[in-house]
Amino acid sequence: MDATDDVDGAQVMLPRPRVQLPVELSPGVHRRLAEWCRQTARALDVSGVARSDVIEVLLEHLVENADTSEAVRRGLIARLERDGAAARPPRRLPNAG
Repeated sequence: MDATDDVDGAQVMLPRPRVQLPVELSPGVHRRLAEWCRQTARALDVSGVARSDVIEVLLEHLVENADTSEAVRRGLIARLERDGAAARPPRRLPNAG
């Protein structure tokens, strides 16, 4: 959502600066995300759903929803255990707040 300002009694939308976040995905995750976007576009009857919009909504849920945050933490722990935490530098996950 963009910030608003009052100019001569009328609200004007002011663009917020965007931050670019390069993300590397496995080919399988990328394919599944692309398919999900195509299916969702059909379900919403729109020409397309941008992957960046999907990721931004997901991140909003991540930081705003305690259940989602905890599920992601559990997924990170499982991934570290599966991939071998010894192969990575030790990191402490923040406690759920």
